[in-house]
Amino acid sequence: MAGQYDRVLKETFKEVIGVIIKKVLNIDAVSITPLDTKLQITNEREPDLLFLIRLRNKSSFILHIEIQSTNDAGMPDRMMFYWLFTRKVYKKVPRQYLFYVGKRPLRMVDHIPELGGAGRYEIIDFNTIDCETFISSENPVEIVISVLCNLRGKMVQ
Repeated sequence: MAGQYDRVLKETFKEVIGVIIKKVLNIDAVSITPLDTKLQITNEREPDLLFLIRLRNKSSFILHIEIQSTNDAGMPDRMMFYWLFTRKVYKKVPRQYLFYVGKRPLRMVDHIPELGGAGRYEIIDFNTIDCETFISSENPVEIVISVLCNLRGKMVQ
């Protein structure tokens, strides 16, 4: 019954869509073109890093990290896809970070501008992190990471 009711509502709204757009949505449209409502998309996404983080207070979340070496104007859309897919698969809202390790100045935005604050993620520009954070470590992997940071004239020894 719900499907039949849904179909009747859709057909009714289609018949008066011009009036609805003008009087309800207050949009002064020059033209209105119906589009196919079947939005079939086959899409597989593979984020760089995903972790389940459990905190001492017993709460948990999904940590998503993307690593980017170039400025990519399409990054906000990619991050939104990752957010949606991760939430759908793991049933938890992910916290997202973009690690920028490029040599050129960071020019990417941390959200989809048309959505305001929605879809926001944090960008960490490794060029702004002092290499001392990693370079003085006893762990060789941390020392390797230091080359991605701001060396400020320091040499790795």
